Amino acid sequence: MKINTTPRLLPYLVASGALQEEPFSLVDVGASGGIEPHWRCFGGALRAVGFDMLVNEVDRLNQEEQNPQVRYCAGRVGYARYAELIGDSYFSTNIQERSSSRRALELLRVSHVDTYDQTHTGVVSSDLIELDEYFLNTAPADIDFIKTDADSHDYEVLLGSKELLVKAPVMGLLVEAPFSGGLHPAATLFANVDVFLRNRGFSLYDFDLRRYSRASLPKPFRWMQPCETESGQLNWADCLYLRDIGIEGYEEQWKVTLSVAKLLKLCCLHELFGLEDCAAEVLLKYRDSLSKYVEVEACLDLLTPALPDGKQVGYREYIAFFENNVEAFYSGR
Repeated sequence: MKINTTPRLLPYLVASGALQEEPFSLVDVGASGGIEPHWRCFGGALRAVGFDMLVNEVDRLNQEEQNPQVRYCAGRVGYARYAELIGDSYFSTNIQERSSSRRALELLRVSHVDTYDQTHTGVVSSDLIELDEYFLNTAPADIDFIKTDADSHDYEVLLGSKELLVKAPVMGLLVEAPFSGGLHPAATLFANVDVFLRNRGFSLYDFDLRRYSRASLPKPFRWMQPCETESGQLNWADCLYLRDIGIEGYEEQWKVTLSVAKLLKLCCLHELFGLEDCAAEVLLKYRDSLSKYVEVEACLDLLTPALPDGKQVGYREYIAFFENNVEAFYSGR
């Protein structure tokens, strides 16, 4: 998945104070190793809570964290009623048990804990945390983005955040979703995740696809560890979902009212994930309300890429060039 590690609009908005009263709020489920570096682009405007089952890894992260507004909590994020919802009798198409990755772990005698717990102690929390309960009652917060990497329990995370997604409202999610698994409407499966989120006003924006070869004929791994392989059957993907508020009538359909800060934070998310065009669409649609707080034209200029010949221009000149030179945008010219 494309990540823009050198955004221009995001730091401009942070420096302008546009996010001072409503900082960007991140939830990271499966946070071993810490939150991803690109979130640090928000600087002092970042608030984050990372959850992970590895107790001593969470302690380590809290000790090393430099931002007092970023903290880590030990526990398994999920849904309290999931066991009764899923039952125990359903057919599964899961390929993970038959993968070369699983066989490699057996041969190396390496476990999940060995791979992700940098303290190598293996202490796992038994606490169950529902995001609805945690962020609507225990530690109320206006969440903007949720990232889940819950090792095939991601749908449980979503079920435990049904109210939060709407009430915050959450502007986007990055969800790990498998293409194979239980044939059950409550199983963690891309088909279920996609319907769940689309029915709550989110649109799929990007995929980072992962393949796993069978143990019967292993293929080279992509990284220096036994995980996904260069070729093989598609097994899962990191799926980016955002609110497509550029759609006419979106607010009325989903009954959401977005503050100026929410709109600007959505633009920041677009830019971080290489979707500058989507950020520009938001700025143009909400120009009148946003112009009271930021210089919309300056924001558009910061999002504008170079022309096909490499010349850097402002937004207006870029659009004018496109309108008059469409063929210059053909690939390979």
